[in-house]
Amino acid sequence: MPATAYSWDPDQEQGDAPVSENSETDDEIPVPDPPTVTFVGMAAELSFEPSPSPILNIEARWKRTNQSTWTESGVLANTASTFTTPALTENVEYEFQLRYVTERGLEGNWSVSALGTPSGDPAALDSFTAVGGLGRATLNFDTATVDGNLNTIAIYRVPFGQALNKTTHFLTRISAALNDTIALTDGDATPVNLLTNPGFSSDVGWTTTAGWVIANGKASHALGVYGGISQAVTLAAGTVYRIAYTLLDYDAGAVQTRLTGGTAVDGEWLWDNGRKLFKLTAASGNTTFQVDASTDFGGSIDDAVIFAETGTCAPQGVWNYYAIPENAALVEGPASGPVTATII
Repeated sequence: MPATAYSWDPDQEQGDAPVSENSETDDEIPVPDPPTVTFVGMAAELSFEPSPSPILNIEARWKRTNQSTWTESGVLANTASTFTTPALTENVEYEFQLRYVTERGLEGNWSVSALGTPSGDPAALDSFTAVGGLGRATLNFDTATVDGNLNTIAIYRVPFGQALNKTTHFLTRISAALNDTIALTDGDATPVNLLTNPGFSSDVGWTTTAGWVIANGKASHALGVYGGISQAVTLAAGTVYRIAYTLLDYDAGAVQTRLTGGTAVDGEWLWDNGRKLFKLTAASGNTTFQVDASTDFGGSIDDAVIFAETGTCAPQGVWNYYAIPENAALVEGPASGPVTATII
């Protein structure tokens, strides 16, 4: 051996170690987040993010929380983002998990559990009523005494005489529970009638001309005389006023509603028995609510109303209301209705 083989040079033999080009890799299979659980009828629909890798597929499993045996979905595609179970048992809590499985069959750990309880169809409501009013209808519900499936009630308002269309006639959805008593106002609860003695229990508040008589809880007009019945009210120019009264004992002729004082505003002529609903917009100087009868009008009026329309008033007219109980997945129970209400 040459002598230099046995020599030692600290400048050449010592120093900083070179930087390694080796790198460490994590070959562990990741654990997915738990699924989001919704129920479609009695089946659970699991929603989740697709696999983060093309070599990792997805698998789901579920069981009752009080049992130990799981049911597995089998391997799903790595692009899957939903899975729907078969029908489950209502009102029983289940837990649901996910895991990743490699394309070679290596299995990762299961996620933490997501919990959910499928519920069956809710029971019919015990009662449902609707009462019309001034710019509103008041709805009242009594739910079933025993109904663990009830979560919400869907309300529909349908023009009288039309068939229910759940898309176009949907009004609102309210929370509900078993053995509930619920009141709901559709519209504005604040309007009041501007008229004194609207039911004609006496002649107080009213001014009559020839041909009109107030008696027996109504104002009646005799044939052969043109005349009116009126009452002073406070009106604001440019405001829309909703008006209603009932025509009864009709024989012939017609009546016309007017807002008088200043620039008079005339409504259409009306005839035949029944509840009459309409609107007039007050003009400058209007101070009086007046109903004029044609010379040939024979009949009576009762239950007169005038009030200012607001932006939150429910639409004027005759309506059919429906109430349908729903569970948490919006599965419907038996419908209640139609119940009819007249909104002035």
